[in-house]
Amino acid sequence: MLHLKQIVLPVDFSPRSERAARYAQVVASRFHSHIVLLHVEHEPPFIGGEEVGAPPPGSIDHKLWLRGRLNAFMRSELREPAVTRVLLEGDPAAQIVELARSNQDGLIMMATSGHGAFRQFLLRSTLARVIQHSACPVCTGLHFAEGGSAPPLVFRKVACAIDLGSHSRSALEWASQFSAAFGARLLVIHVVRPSGGQRTAPGNPQSETIERANVAIAGILDNLGIQADVAVASGRAPSVVHDLAQGSAADILVIGRCALSGRLHPDTYGIIQQSHCPVVSV
Repeated sequence: MLHLKQIVLPVDFSPRSERAARYAQVVASRFHSHIVLLHVEHEPPFIGGEEVGAPPPGSIDHKLWLRGRLNAFMRSELREPAVTRVLLEGDPAAQIVELARSNQDGLIMMATSGHGAFRQFLLRSTLARVIQHSACPVCTGLHFAEGGSAPPLVFRKVACAIDLGSHSRSALEWASQFSAAFGARLLVIHVVRPSGGQRTAPGNPQSETIERANVAIAGILDNLGIQADVAVASGRAPSVVHDLAQGSAADILVIGRCALSGRLHPDTYGIIQQSHCPVVSV
């Protein structure tokens, strides 16, 4: 059974942070998780910076001002004792990982978006380091920056994209247990490299590669005792995963963790960047 005792939620007081916080609320209410609302004082300001701003001229000390903003952030929705508010300073990735390290049965939920190429670079670098070094899964989504509808009260469809590598088992187990907690259907997605540069439609019986992948996935699911729908297609991983997850109306996407030398694998960030729903890296 999946236990999410703690959700670490870095915020910059922006609308995208508020949207991420509402997703955290939904997860926390189901798993009875404690939410740690975190702001890291950093130069340039984390995460969004332009929303953090600065205290009015002649006002109180900057840290006291930040503490006031943190204490006021979504005060009516995020109430003690289910929420702890923590103000730290230093390197954002290191502080996030260290705070989450005390409880591996948890989740980091990050809103990642920013204006301008330089800020996007900083956010991508921070995300890569958090994913690489975190002892617990990391949930993120560029769509947190968008407006629109509120997060679902329950998750009805969970998608899990696997590459049949070393992280596939842990990703499948996490996704299966998460979907069971919400009574959601589970869809397993696998993408194979296209033959001759041509994309093959999902389930095409002419593709021996796809057929072998279906057999391999069926064996893994049987070994783990997991029941799930399976979709296998060929093409560019981020685009195919996006199409299959969105086409199935998935509310959340789970992927295996893949980060090398402090940098996200291109497919990993590509999936996060294109996903229409939050992505959990396990």
